[in-house]
Amino acid sequence: MSSPVLMTDTHVSKSDLLFLEEPTLTFHHQQAVEDPRDGLTLFGPLDKGKPFGIHIGVIGTQRGVEYFKDWSTRIQGRLVDSGDPIARPPFPGFETVFRIPWAVDPIVTINVTDQELARTVNLDDRHQRVHKTVSLFADKLLQSLRSEDNTPDLWFIVEPDVVYENCRPKSNVGAELRIKTANRLNPRYARRLKNAPSLFEEDNTAAIAYHYDVDFHNQLKARL
Repeated sequence: MSSPVLMTDTHVSKSDLLFLEEPTLTFHHQQAVEDPRDGLTLFGPLDKGKPFGIHIGVIGTQRGVEYFKDWSTRIQGRLVDSGDPIARPPFPGFETVFRIPWAVDPIVTINVTDQELARTVNLDDRHQRVHKTVSLFADKLLQSLRSEDNTPDLWFIVEPDVVYENCRPKSNVGAELRIKTANRLNPRYARRLKNAPSLFEEDNTAAIAYHYDVDFHNQLKARL
């Protein structure tokens, strides 16, 4: 049996099409160009921003924090990408482009230990697994905001490989590492509790994990 073909009686001629010009972006000295790479390289940013630099906070494992520092060091200087130099022009360095300093060392560093991660990323229930892993990062970050005198302008969250592998919608934990989840609920029942809470408060608390997307990246952004 052949596949059905969707037909339409709508006819669009070339004269009906509206061509929208590429919008321009404004850079220093009120210069306007289409490509942000050209604008930043030739003229610099529109305003001078923060003359003392951007204050950075980073949260991750010890290895992740080291990766971040290595990346911060690399963007200080010229970076050349492979391929067509017109499509991918060299990056001359952060301060050269944006005219503001970028410190290699963050003003706030929060460490997440491998032991802490192992207790959350290996849970057999994917909803609880992602929720508890997000809580591990989000709670530490929010606690830092409440207690630290230094407030970062920008936070970097370095996602460990094990989180990327275990905390996405189709992720599964290997049988040898799997940890049984306490207070596991049926997802459909848990979602109903959002509008019709149970008389058992422990069920209502456990149900919170089932109200979010089972994706570490998406859930972390939503909860922060």
